[in-house]
Amino acid sequence: RYHELAHLLDHDSIWTKAKRILNPEAVTEIRKMSLIQRLEDEFGYFEISDEDNVGHEEIYWRLVRPNSPNDIGPIHADAWFWDLGHGVTPLGHKRVKVWIAICCTPGKDGFKFVPGSHKHEWSYRGELKDGITKPKIDISEKELGVVIFSSQPGEAIIFNDQLLHGGVIGQDETRVSLEFTMFVKKENYYI
Repeated sequence: RYHELAHLLDHDSIWTKAKRILNPEAVTEIRKMSLIQRLEDEFGYFEISDEDNVGHEEIYWRLVRPNSPNDIGPIHADAWFWDLGHGVTPLGHKRVKVWIAICCTPGKDGFKFVPGSHKHEWSYRGELKDGITKPKIDISEKELGVVIFSSQPGEAIIFNDQLLHGGVIGQDETRVSLEFTMFVKKENYYI
């Protein structure tokens, strides 16, 4: 119900990404959860990236208010951020992204994506936004065949970092999600 009080706060300055990154103790607790065990059963032991150089594995949360387009970015592939200099992938590893719904309205907000888009090259450019260079696709989202991942709270989507995706503007309630990038050994990686 954050959205009912958000007008009382300077949302954009309070919830910068740096302030949404969980502390090392919280990351340690999350690493004990069954989702992480299932991911390790599938991909083997993995590291979680520290793309913002905070000094520890980086898991962060997102908060999207209803009818607030500024709370989400444009459709993109996470690989583009890495291509634009936001992080270094260890040798012998591939990146896999994890998005977890914490609070959402299934089918109305959350995560959207373009099925099969990770198998294609897409034209994009870097644009300076919020003090960093962010990718912007060179095609209209309306031309892409975007699908909403109809997640229930607690469900996750694990995806190739070349997949075109983005957030859905909330409609009824505040949407909260967790995200992180896994470094998976190449021999354990598959598309």
